[in-house]
Amino acid sequence: MGIILQPFAWLLLFFYNLFSSYGVALILFAIVIKLILFPVTLKSKKSMIQTTMLSEQMQKLQKQYGKDRERYNLEVQKLYEKEHVNPMGGCLWSLIPMFVLIALYGIIREPLTYFMSMSMEQIETLAAELDWPAVALANGWLNQGTLEKLQEQRVDAVIQMGGRVDDLVSNLEYVELVNAMPERIPMVINGKLDGTQCFQVQIDARKTMDLLMEHLIGLGHREIALVGGRADVLSTFEKIQRYKQLLKQNQIPFRPELVQEAGHYNDAGAYAEMNRMLDAGIVPTAVIAINDYSAAGIARSLTEHGYRIPEDISLVSYDNTYIAEMLIPKLTSIDYDYGNLGRKLVETAIGALEGKEIPKLQMLEPTLVVRESSGPARAL
Repeated sequence: MGIILQPFAWLLLFFYNLFSSYGVALILFAIVIKLILFPVTLKSKKSMIQTTMLSEQMQKLQKQYGKDRERYNLEVQKLYEKEHVNPMGGCLWSLIPMFVLIALYGIIREPLTYFMSMSMEQIETLAAELDWPAVALANGWLNQGTLEKLQEQRVDAVIQMGGRVDDLVSNLEYVELVNAMPERIPMVINGKLDGTQCFQVQIDARKTMDLLMEHLIGLGHREIALVGGRADVLSTFEKIQRYKQLLKQNQIPFRPELVQEAGHYNDAGAYAEMNRMLDAGIVPTAVIAINDYSAAGIARSLTEHGYRIPEDISLVSYDNTYIAEMLIPKLTSIDYDYGNLGRKLVETAIGALEGKEIPKLQMLEPTLVVRESSGPARAL
C-alpha cells in the first residue's frame, strides 16, 4: 500500500513546499488529480453511454430469447461484438479512481507517516513527549485498557459512530464496558445501546423508507424490490420492517423474493443479488438499494440484462453520495445531511457537559433528492 500512497504524498508535499499553504496545496493537488483522471472518466462515461444505447435492442432479445438463457447470452455477446462495445468497459475504467480515493484516505488517515515521512518509532516518541493518549477504538469496541486511558487523560466526552451501536441486539459485554465509564463522561452515539445512559442522535430510518415508498407508489409502482444490507443491523432492520408496513397500508402484497438482504453493502454484493433475482424471472418495476454503492452494482446488472433505467425499472437509493451524481442516469437518493448529524453529536456532548436538559433520543429528518433514475411504472 505504501508504494501506492507515497507518490500522492510527495505531490502534496511538493505543493506545500512551493506555496507554504496546506489549503493551496490541496486545491492544486485536486486539480492535478482531476486532469490525470479526465481521460479515464471520459472513457468510462463513453462506454456506459454505448451500453445504454443498446438497451432497446437488448430488450428485444430478452423478449425473443428470454426463456432460453444460453441463447440470449450468446445473442447479446454477438450484439456487443457487432457494435464494438465492451459491457465491462465502464465498470473497469471506473475502478481506477477508487485507487486514488484509497490513497487519499490513507494519507489523510496517517499524515505523520505519509505526509511528514515519520516512522512509527518517531510517532510513538512524539506521542510520549506530548503525553498523547494511545487509545484505539477498533470496530466499535472499547476494552478495559481503553477505558483506563480515557479516565487517565480526563476526556470530557465520547462520541461513537458505528460499530456496536449499530447492532440490532445490543452486545451485553459491550454494554457492561460502557456502563463502567464514569458518570461525569457523557457518551453520545448515532445508534443504540440498550441498558446504558448514552445520548442517541439518530437519522430516522423509518422516515427514509416513508419518503422512498411514497415517491415510488405515487409513480404507480407496486412491484418494489429492496436489495442489500443485513437484517441484524438496526437501521436496515427498521427499513425492512417499515417497507412491509407500508406495503400493507397500501394494500400491496408482500413478496419475500423481492427482499434480498444477504449481508452486503457494496456494489459487488448488490450486483450478484440483482443477477440472481432477474435470472430467476423476478422482474420488479422499481428497486430500492440499501446505499449508493449497492445502487451502482444494481444499475450494472439491470443494464446487462437489457433493462432501461427508469423506463423499464426505476432505481432509488440511500446516502446521496457523489455516486448518485456520477451514475447514468443520475440517482434518486435519500440525503442524510451528515454535516448536521456531526453538529448534533457535538452539540449534544457539549450540552451534556454544561448540564443542560438534553433529550436522550434525538431523531433527525432525512430528505429525498429526486433525479432521473425514478419514473412512472411500466405497464405489466
